[in-house]
Amino acid sequence: LPWFIARYPGSFSPDSISQYGQVLSGVYNDWHPYWHTLVFFTFPLKLTGQTASIVLLQMIYFSIALGYSSLVIYKIAGFRIGIISQMYVLLNPYTGHILLYPWKDVGFAIASLASVAMAVDYFFFKEVWARKWWRFILLGVTMANATLFRHNAILLTAPLALALLFHMQKRQWLWVSASFLVLVFFVRVPLFYILDVGKPQQRGLEMVGLPMTIIGNVVKETPEALDEEMAEFVYSIASQELWEAAYFCGNFNANKWQKGADMTPIDEAGALKILRLTAKCFTKSPRKSLMALFTLTDMVYGLEGDMSGEGWGIAENKYGITYAGNDKLSACLNSYTRLFNYSICRYLKHIGTALLFMLAAMLAKSRLNRWEDWKKIFLWMPIFVYDFGTMMLLSGEDSRFFYVTFLVCPITAVFVFYMRGAEQG
Repeated sequence: LPWFIARYPGSFSPDSISQYGQVLSGVYNDWHPYWHTLVFFTFPLKLTGQTASIVLLQMIYFSIALGYSSLVIYKIAGFRIGIISQMYVLLNPYTGHILLYPWKDVGFAIASLASVAMAVDYFFFKEVWARKWWRFILLGVTMANATLFRHNAILLTAPLALALLFHMQKRQWLWVSASFLVLVFFVRVPLFYILDVGKPQQRGLEMVGLPMTIIGNVVKETPEALDEEMAEFVYSIASQELWEAAYFCGNFNANKWQKGADMTPIDEAGALKILRLTAKCFTKSPRKSLMALFTLTDMVYGLEGDMSGEGWGIAENKYGITYAGNDKLSACLNSYTRLFNYSICRYLKHIGTALLFMLAAMLAKSRLNRWEDWKKIFLWMPIFVYDFGTMMLLSGEDSRFFYVTFLVCPITAVFVFYMRGAEQG
């Protein structure tokens, strides 16, 4: 709430402005999942007519999910651990910054946190869940929302659904699956066509960000390594001069929106050809290829470096959305962010730290020679599948894709440390 008061009415990037415009025009497009636009933009705007309500309602959704997760942790591990788990999330300035943006990444993170917390709640309190059938339907609906808020969210929800299969009774799992499929079908088919939602173009470009980042570094740094096929492909996208001016190591995003660049050849080439050209890059210029690979992906597993996403502001728009916050409070929060970033606390805001902690907990508390423990391990694996799967789709260092990692880290760690207690009743 202090961040919201300081930067009222919130932060609106070009993506957010685009979704805001869709609500006003009534013309929806699925480039940013339209279900997210409906839930996070249309609903609050139609309800209140106030722009700030978009960010405020997102904060309410977030508070409910975090409160529920902390309540589950409290029931399992006690009051002190519950408070520590909340503070890990709330004291992180990254949370304060990203919650100002009504992004699909935040909506996905909120729904994912609720889904994981419900799965852990079920694992420890099966008897309570067995008496309330509606909980299973609610879990399926929550997982469906997480899936619908991000186009690649299935990387988390599919492994979670598979993990639940090992722990739930068949009828319970079918309730979860049925409610999940019904909502996804309703949103993706009849509602999609009722609202005449526009289908996104150049979706193939979003799937080959990592290969194009590697190719781009070779084009810029060692153009002499290009053979005839590679040269024909890359120079149909942009000239050598444009590659050198726009591209920088580990980031293909700048090229995607560069004036004079043509991304059409990427969609026309297809993923298989681009992967083949990427393999050539490793053969002909291995050093520059590896440099691009690690520069782009170390944000996910590294423990150092800057995290993108701590800016704030409102993009130029025609809707009259302007800053009206409290400058003094904003200055205090800026000082707090700098203090956090230049102290040992900075390690708490890295994705790699959270993943390393969860992995260490698993290795310390699991018996890898027992199938029963592996079935439990499957319940915390979804965040790893999502993070490393999404990492392969990156085209630039954009940490907001992985904010969900911070949210699920406490509940996942508590699950791992206390799972044997549940086994003993």
